[in-house]
Amino acid sequence: MSKIEIHYSVCPRDCYDTCTMKAYYNVEKNDIVRMEGDAANPLIGSFLCPRGAKDHVRRRTRRLVRPLIRDHGQLKPIDFERAYDLIAQKIKQIIQTNGPESILYYDYAGNQGAFTTLYPKRLWYRLGATLTDWSLCTGAGHAALKLHYGRRTFGLDPLTLKDRKIIIMWGFNAFVTAPHIWAYIRKAQKQGTKIITIDVRKTRTAAQSDQFIQVHPHTDVLLAIGIARVMIEHGLVVMEFIQKFTQGFDQLKEHVMSYDMDFIAAETGIDKQTIEQLAVSYASSASQAIMIGVALQKSQNGWQAVRMLSLLPTLVGQKRGFYYSYGPASIFDDEYMSGEKLVSQTHIISQARAAEMLSQGKFRMVFVSSANPAVTGPGADYFFKALQSMEIFAVVQDTHLSRTAQAADLVLPAPNFLEKEDFILPWGHNMTRFSHAIVRTDIPTEIEQMWQISRRLELKDNWLYEDPRQALVYALRDSLDSPEEIFSDPARVHRLKTYPSEQFSTPSGKIELYSTIAEGKGYSPLPGYKKEAQNYDFKLISSAVSEYTNSQFQEVYGPVPAIVHIHPKDAKKYDIKNDDEIIIFNQRANIWLKVRLDDTLQAGMLWTPRNLIGLNGVPLNQLVNPQPTGIGKGSTYNTVQVGIRKL
Repeated sequence: MSKIEIHYSVCPRDCYDTCTMKAYYNVEKNDIVRMEGDAANPLIGSFLCPRGAKDHVRRRTRRLVRPLIRDHGQLKPIDFERAYDLIAQKIKQIIQTNGPESILYYDYAGNQGAFTTLYPKRLWYRLGATLTDWSLCTGAGHAALKLHYGRRTFGLDPLTLKDRKIIIMWGFNAFVTAPHIWAYIRKAQKQGTKIITIDVRKTRTAAQSDQFIQVHPHTDVLLAIGIARVMIEHGLVVMEFIQKFTQGFDQLKEHVMSYDMDFIAAETGIDKQTIEQLAVSYASSASQAIMIGVALQKSQNGWQAVRMLSLLPTLVGQKRGFYYSYGPASIFDDEYMSGEKLVSQTHIISQARAAEMLSQGKFRMVFVSSANPAVTGPGADYFFKALQSMEIFAVVQDTHLSRTAQAADLVLPAPNFLEKEDFILPWGHNMTRFSHAIVRTDIPTEIEQMWQISRRLELKDNWLYEDPRQALVYALRDSLDSPEEIFSDPARVHRLKTYPSEQFSTPSGKIELYSTIAEGKGYSPLPGYKKEAQNYDFKLISSAVSEYTNSQFQEVYGPVPAIVHIHPKDAKKYDIKNDDEIIIFNQRANIWLKVRLDDTLQAGMLWTPRNLIGLNGVPLNQLVNPQPTGIGKGSTYNTVQVGIRKL
């Protein structure tokens, strides 16, 4: 009988939950039998989502194990030594002829480990290469929150949700995107907590809530303004708190009162009585929480919605009564870990514009790690085609042959998280552990690959070769009383220290309802609404489904379904039936998809799973404008308008 050992790890996927995990390891076969959730983290419990439960299967399915070089149009195996030599040679040539800024290092959250995504940046900072700002998913929202709260943009601790009497899930389909936090909230619901979901479609989260309010796309900021107006009109504002902890209430009051309730009702699609009942119910509760989904910021009005929603709790006497993420609360020196603070100058571009800039010939080399921008980024096909250009030397480092890797000149295999040690800094909470390697592999880690390239470049800086564990201890110096203990007990969950919730790094030192930071930067000091011009018949919304983390797990569950959901009324208007194939289009792309009739939507909107590739081979995100939002350089995935026609 094979010997089975229990090992402990943390899921590194791009997710609120960042689950603690148990792996059942077959010693003789050097493989994992199954994965379970680890209730050592009170948010997690013993279950895993469909991705976490199958990550050990993905680990061994169609894996990259050797470097690949493009030879006469085909990717062929080579050894690691030759791959490192070629990369170093290209870096030297490009720096000499075009300068280091013409090298783009593009990484993202395919694996969020400090040893996977932070430490390897040291080489690229040292070279003076161009890096991205990691702004795609949450950048605009965090920038908006900074206008009112200062640098630390965290909201409530999710562990406090069990004590809330009313929780509003605003654009937050936690059933799919944060299933463990949702299970935690559902426990509170069974004890009497009222759950209200506000969204553009009736999601699984909405179906399990006590009340569902369907808002028109991109009008969330207006609804929040209407709620604030009702609270002020009904005397539901806690003025003692307002006077002590905020500034700018009079300006906010005048601003929200200038919005006509009939206009708000017409634009949002929600009648005045419902808005009033919602405002009174929220303000009259003994304790409240507003859970702000990151999808809200992925539109032109999205950052305005995030900032306005974050201010509603202040009106009822809460300092940080919203939840957008909790990661910024944790004390961790990521700038040391990545090497950013160890260089005198950095070159950073908007991640949303990377594909556009590549297609314009701004770079001569691109190195992609833990990302698949030829599927997941705005203007995805621009990225794919740019990598195929003879003018750009493209290197992709990944565990699998992604669409981005398929266009590369050189592909480097990367180890799966179960095959290496790492430290995952959560962005949804502050509980984690050090992950030790479980499965043996010959694939070098990202750090080891970075060291090999650095040595070939004859770089002598000691900090490039610092022991990663030593660097981690230093980065955790203010996070834990004894950070070196992070390595000793594999099962132990550590709760990282957090910044004080009552401190606000604004010019006034208070929550600024009227933002002097915004005023100084040329933005509106108060959240406002801008009506979108309607250029096509439909607004397209794309969001996550349970089986996939961005483009990952297609190795397990197959391709992301190439489907589009449409309201039956719209389908009838266009003479479209279930399972018909149609084209959705705008000036940037035509995408072929199969139809699903869906009355959980509103007329005039379409919904698709995000990051799909159409039946014609074109990625959905080619429809997305690569120009970022007005603040924070965030993406506009959900400000997409399209027309439709039958095939």
